[in-house]
Formats: sequence, structure tokens, C-alpha cells
Amino acid sequence: MVLAAIPLVNLTQVRRRRPVLMLAITGFLFFNLVTAFSPWFALTLVARLLAGVSAGLSWGLLGSYARRMVIDRLTGRALAVAMVGTLLALSIGVPLDTFTGSIIGLRGAFVSLRVVAALLLAAMS
Repeated sequence: MVLAAIPLVNLTQVRRRRPVLMLAITGFLFFNLVTAFSPWFALTLVARLLAGVSAGLSWGLLGSYARRMVIDRLTGRALAVAMVGTLLALSIGVPLDTFTGSIIGLRGAFVSLRVVAALLLAAMS
């Protein structure tokens, strides 16, 4: 994920950010769906890798979005808030998804991630 994020952000710099972000979220949605229903371990590994690449690209875009949403003197604060959001998503989301997986199973947990990603895409449209 980290190894792909910087090159992908650099490669997509000339493109409009919104479609790239929506593509990254769509990739995250799709590859989590593949993970949820994958019958083979190798396919699951590839799907998890590509979901991580999609997540890395979206996190890489997050900083530029945060800076563009505020006036110049507040860009540092906006970036800090965005990065704290990422930290909270990881520190709360991972245990929450683990808990969800223990109740409804691994496949159900990945389907729930897909639902959240779909709701996010719908809100962005």
C-alpha cells in the first residue's frame, strides 16, 4: 500500500482529483467484494494487495483535498485534522471490523466494508 501510494499520486497529478478519488474508492469496494467471496487463497492475497493500493491512493489524495478546502492560513490545521481522521479510522475501524467479523464472519465483515464504501460513493455523487 505505502509503496504504491506515492507513485500513484504522482502519476495521477495531472488528472482531476475527484474522479481519481472515486476510482480509488471503487477499487477498494470491488477488491473487498472479491475478498469476501474469494474461494482461493491466492485470489484473496491479490485482492487484499489491490485493496491496499486503492486505500493508499485515497489516503495520498486526502492531504491535497484537506488543503484545498480551507483558506491558506488554515492549511496546516486542515491537514492535521485529516491525518487524525486516518489514525482514528485505523485505530477504531480495525477493531470494529474484527469485532464485526467475530459476529457475522469474515465474509460478512468484508461485505460490510463494501456497503460503507458504496455509501461513501453515493454521498460523493
